[in-house]
Amino acid sequence: MVRGALIGVRSMCGLFALGGVWDHWRSRIGSMLESCAIVTTAANECVAPVHDRMPVILDPADYDRWLDPANDDIDDLQTLMKPLASGSRGRPASHRCRCRR
Repeated sequence: MVRGALIGVRSMCGLFALGGVWDHWRSRIGSMLESCAIVTTAANECVAPVHDRMPVILDPADYDRWLDPANDDIDDLQTLMKPLASGSRGRPASHRCRCRR
């Protein structure tokens, strides 16, 4: 497995959205907390040499389905959690990105 930071580049330039989850909840001691996480999926052919997982990158056509708070159809939402389609590529990141401090 290749190690090191990798910058992913989409073949179509522009903004993109990562799949994420968010919640507002009360801890055991009564504090209100907000938590979030980036959802991951299996790596595509670009990321696989570096890691076995990658963030879910949503297609713009799927933004509304992902963000709809009334959509509680687990099967529907799981269809969005797939690796980024081929056509993406990666390049090594600058050594400045590799600082482990």
